[in-house]
Amino acid sequence: MTTNWMCAALAVLVWAIFPSAARATCYGPSFPNACTTSDGCPGERNCVGGYPTRCIKDDPTGCPARPPGTNDFWIGLNAPTAEVGILVDGRRSNAEVDDKTYVITPVNATATQALGAMRSSPIGNEVLSFGATRAPTRHSTPWTTTQDTFRQTMENTVRVPVTVWILTANGSFRVQAAQATNTVIQAGALFDQERLGLDFNNIELRDATTHPNRGRFLNVTDANFGTLETQIGHIAGRFNVYWVQAVNGGSGNGLGEVEHGDSVAVGANSAPGLLAHEFGHNLALDHTDGDARFDGTNVMMSAGGTRLFLTEGQAYRAHIRSISAIRSTQVYGLRPAMPIIDSCNIGSTTRTCPKADKRIWADGATWPAN
Repeated sequence: MTTNWMCAALAVLVWAIFPSAARATCYGPSFPNACTTSDGCPGERNCVGGYPTRCIKDDPTGCPARPPGTNDFWIGLNAPTAEVGILVDGRRSNAEVDDKTYVITPVNATATQALGAMRSSPIGNEVLSFGATRAPTRHSTPWTTTQDTFRQTMENTVRVPVTVWILTANGSFRVQAAQATNTVIQAGALFDQERLGLDFNNIELRDATTHPNRGRFLNVTDANFGTLETQIGHIAGRFNVYWVQAVNGGSGNGLGEVEHGDSVAVGANSAPGLLAHEFGHNLALDHTDGDARFDGTNVMMSAGGTRLFLTEGQAYRAHIRSISAIRSTQVYGLRPAMPIIDSCNIGSTTRTCPKADKRIWADGATWPAN
């Protein structure tokens, strides 16, 4: 009797350890299938002998576990001493990140920003950087599932010389040259303040007050503006400013060419904001008239108000449109490493271009950062 009891107990124990194939919990046709490992990596689970295997990583070397709270980083090299602003595109926690704004205080010419756990987005992965004395720059950031640190260089401001042709009355050159120089310097300072990334590194003055053709341009209009270069003069590789008595009947008016232009005409009483506006046309910036996202304080408003501000969205456009004097091969052909995105106009809402009214920093008290 004792022997039979022991045999029965042993049989139960063996059954528990080696269950019958009839009790299999998986079947081959439904496997393999996708799974996620305990450390968050994509993997695959198979059915072997009627039982599912553990989740095996698809790429054991390409997806190490990311510690909880681990950040990705963007590090801007050649950063200015003043604040750096960046706009970040990518994906985080299965949600799109579109022009997320960060403002960074650089240390030792380096701007470092933790960005959380970024992932690749099929729409776009990039960082756009802005800063005083730096040109708006696009940085490619192909985010991965591991911890990423992108160390990328901010590009220096584009430097372009200026020639001013003084066409006011005979004998007025000295006074008008001083006024014109001050106006150009202040327009350049406005661009610096608004982080446009364009600097006037040399100002040359040309005395055209006694030019034999000056009388043809006492009042510059659309009809005769196009002949200034051939009848007065033009220096290639420079912005050419024609400082005249009147434009469209007013000494405070101006004209600028949008496409492939490096020339503007301004009246002798023009404000720095007006000159910056005309330069803006050379840089392919659109008028903001009638757009509720702007008012008369924006440089590209055609009339009214005091022109003081440019958005980061506008500054970026000056560097990526082929008709901008900065990029046009017919003018300067600078910054070849930057993309050309001609669809990036004032109404653009595509992922490849921040909105025209995107502001990293506030434009006065009326227009906050957005």
